Amino acid sequence: MKEDKHFTIFAVLWALAALFRTEYGNLMHSAWEPVRWGAVAYTLAALAVLAKPDDRRLFLLLCGCQLVDVAIGLPAVPNHWLLVGAGALTFLVGGGKDRDRLAVGIAVFYLFTGIWKMNTGFADPTISCGSAYWMRLADTWAWLPKGLWIHYLVLGTTYFVELVAPFLLVWRRTRLVTIFGFLVFHLLLGLDSWRHFLNFSTVMFAWLWLLTPEEVGERAVSRSPLLGQLFGRGWLLVWLGLLAVSWFGGASFAFKVLRWSLWIGFATSFVIFWAMGAWGVVVRASVVSQRSWLLLALVLLNGTAPILGWKNRNSWQMYANLRLESDHSNHWFLPPSLDLWGWQADRVTIESTSEPAIASMTVDRGRQLTWLDFLREIQAYPDASVTYVRAGQRMVVPRVGDDPVLAAGPGWIGKLVWFRPIGEGVDAECLW
Repeated sequence: MKEDKHFTIFAVLWALAALFRTEYGNLMHSAWEPVRWGAVAYTLAALAVLAKPDDRRLFLLLCGCQLVDVAIGLPAVPNHWLLVGAGALTFLVGGGKDRDRLAVGIAVFYLFTGIWKMNTGFADPTISCGSAYWMRLADTWAWLPKGLWIHYLVLGTTYFVELVAPFLLVWRRTRLVTIFGFLVFHLLLGLDSWRHFLNFSTVMFAWLWLLTPEEVGERAVSRSPLLGQLFGRGWLLVWLGLLAVSWFGGASFAFKVLRWSLWIGFATSFVIFWAMGAWGVVVRASVVSQRSWLLLALVLLNGTAPILGWKNRNSWQMYANLRLESDHSNHWFLPPSLDLWGWQADRVTIESTSEPAIASMTVDRGRQLTWLDFLREIQAYPDASVTYVRAGQRMVVPRVGDDPVLAAGPGWIGKLVWFRPIGEGVDAECLW
């Protein structure tokens, strides 16, 4: 009974993480964003889970749809959704029951987010993405302090949460208080109405619930039946209503405002619900499953990519101000990337192009692209002209679609390799 209730709540949270992830207003009404069939598939699967949250087959169907969407979207998949993909694969192979081993995987994920922030850019309040977050939050909530001291407090708190708390998450005696701290942390992140960190926070709500002892759900429901309704089938009606607003409203703004307002109420209620159930609970050893180590393996594989040199984006360094290239590092102790395959050293300098989107990220800012990233970016504009220099050779291409090399793109390897533009100032940009 405890296990069933625990899974039902997790299934609802996992489905909500999928639904809060997509900007449905943009998806339905944007002329420049085509329909993403992967998003359509996991949306329908998530709605099905909300209708029958105790059906494990529907949950696995949702995991399969999420995994397909991640595969379609690679390499430009946000960090939180990439973590969902790693989790979906782990659940599909039956590795979702060992809380202790899953806790190690999630702890290492958090550690990577903190380690990548140990650089001169994130520690500088004038360009730090952490400071930028607080400035946006203070603009939304006028009563929040804005002095320089609060910026250093935010940065220090971030370092503690992402570098110290992960160790406390692994240790059973401190796991519950650490989970509560992470829940509050993600609640605060979601208050940023501009960056929409609520999608990341909802994913982590689901993960943190999975690491919670099974009896917490029953305790919380018995202590507050009203909050227990938070995980009922009412969510299906709520989301059908929000999707109707997106479909018939004709604009994405109303959807975003309604979704953000709904999320604040949901997140606050969930944190209270969790706290009511967790009070007095003792964390014990979980069921042992070697398959749960798959999550840790996937987290490590992705997290070490900037060091090895096969990508330096979406490797858990979200908004970290990190600049780690084959010949440059702004990290406190990590040297430049090993660049084992030479992909970062193979660079392109674009002298001119008729495509403004390409020019704005390169020519206008004096930055280079790796060859593979250049192929991916330029392939999207077959009618564009471009003049570029690679390995000392200058190439003039009147039309990209007529050049067999550029038109072909990076091939399958482009699904795995993804770098930031190369050059001065990239560490001052808040990219995921």
